[in-house]
Amino acid sequence: MEFDNEEDARGFYFDYARRVGFTIRIDKVRRSMRDRAIIARQYVCSKEGFCVSRRLAHEYKRQRTVKREGCMARMMVKREKSGKWVVSSFIKEHNHELVVAARDECCLQSRKHRCCATRKSSKVGCGEGSNGFYGRDVMSCIETSPQGTFGREAQKILDYFRGKQAKDQTFFYDVQLDDNRCLSNVIWADERSRRDYGYFGDVVVFDTTYKMNGYQVPFASFMGVNHHRQPVLFGCVLIVDQSEASYVWMFKTWLSAMQGRHPISMITVQDRAIQSAAAQVFPRTRLRFCLAHVLKRLWEHLPPMFVMQENFREDFNKCINQTDTVDEFEMNWRSLADRYALRNNEWFQTLHRDRQQWVPACLGNTFFAELYMTHQVNTFFDGYVNSQTTLKMIFKQVERALEGQVKRKLKKILRPLKLHLS
Repeated sequence: MEFDNEEDARGFYFDYARRVGFTIRIDKVRRSMRDRAIIARQYVCSKEGFCVSRRLAHEYKRQRTVKREGCMARMMVKREKSGKWVVSSFIKEHNHELVVAARDECCLQSRKHRCCATRKSSKVGCGEGSNGFYGRDVMSCIETSPQGTFGREAQKILDYFRGKQAKDQTFFYDVQLDDNRCLSNVIWADERSRRDYGYFGDVVVFDTTYKMNGYQVPFASFMGVNHHRQPVLFGCVLIVDQSEASYVWMFKTWLSAMQGRHPISMITVQDRAIQSAAAQVFPRTRLRFCLAHVLKRLWEHLPPMFVMQENFREDFNKCINQTDTVDEFEMNWRSLADRYALRNNEWFQTLHRDRQQWVPACLGNTFFAELYMTHQVNTFFDGYVNSQTTLKMIFKQVERALEGQVKRKLKKILRPLKLHLS
């Protein structure tokens, strides 16, 4: 978790403390030996430490409004070389009762203020080092009405995430709320997915197949392949709001979970909102459209007479898959458009405008790990996620798919040794 400056960090911890139900004070300050600038600061619960007895009986003792009880709750932030301030330590547990009224006061503010507060907090996320503190402040303000996007399952989703993070502090999750403070979009990644991205994250497939194929759950995933050509998972998403802004939030949040490392290339479906969001968040990443999805939409938009013509399919395939240079592709494309009178077909021209995102000859030498379609990796969820998978089931099914990944990897390693898993 990071902040632009020290004031933002202090403001966040102050707001968090007010929502949870305690007060804070500044404790330790660390300065640079070179220029004495502040490079680290620690904020603690006001009940941190103990009162030291005075040696002199006649010495005046100031009456404190807050009694110190040795509470260890604290947050330390330090300044990175980039100038950003990051949380280096966070302890959420208190050894005293919290003032519930302080938390309720936050939730009784105006609706506009609540929405802004929860939206701001949702950008912070819950990852390594956060120890689940996100749950108390934001979750207390989330509506779980049956009219919400996830209905009353919203609280169960949040409880699941809190439970996972209580067991594993490296488990990452974040949520986005709509204008009614209902759960809108959800993203999560376990320690294994984050670690695998560090090894195999050069090429990422953002797979929305399950969302598009009429599945009960609006499920999408970040995938890749390992050195055995096996699919690996880099994170999961439940995305209901399919606006460009939501995709921007999702990509930024996922990127922060992956330590800010941009992939070399990304493969996804042909979607304007996704394309625009990816260009904003991953400006150095080469975007490629799933070829199968491009062809599927082509057949949907072209008149039936073209779809049924075997000659057209052959000529189109030759133009796309049997050209080695950009010039050769352009020549064949013009010939195809003239032969079948498609120069004025809007969808056909849209494909040409997007040629650098899907035509092999126009993709240059960018590394894609021989991936060009999303279904090359969505076998990861075969047998685990299907059209019958409900919202209640999805999280456990993802866990089972991850367990299956481990078994497949071990089998691949043990096969040359002629060993078998029990």
